[in-house]
Amino acid sequence: NCLHCMNSFDLNKYRFTNTVNNKITDIRSAWKNLIHNKSVGLDERMADCNSRLRFFGKSAIRELIGWYYPDKYPIINRNSNSAMKFFGYDIKIY
Repeated sequence: NCLHCMNSFDLNKYRFTNTVNNKITDIRSAWKNLIHNKSVGLDERMADCNSRLRFFGKSAIRELIGWYYPDKYPIINRNSNSAMKFFGYDIKIY
């Protein structure tokens, strides 16, 4: 279960998976587009996913991409951004 691997808090899991907020078909569609649609740039796919799903924000989107494509994209979150900035890297976040 993707939410388990991303260490989500129980309340966030409940909100995200509650069908009042997100239908499973909408989650599948948004994630399929995010992960597999190569005809659109990653920034645009991430923004689309963020706008289509409730309680699945930018950080979760970046983690999902990193878990799905570990050889291509790093897992990006507040902790990794802070470390990169500490070492002098200019971090740009969509």
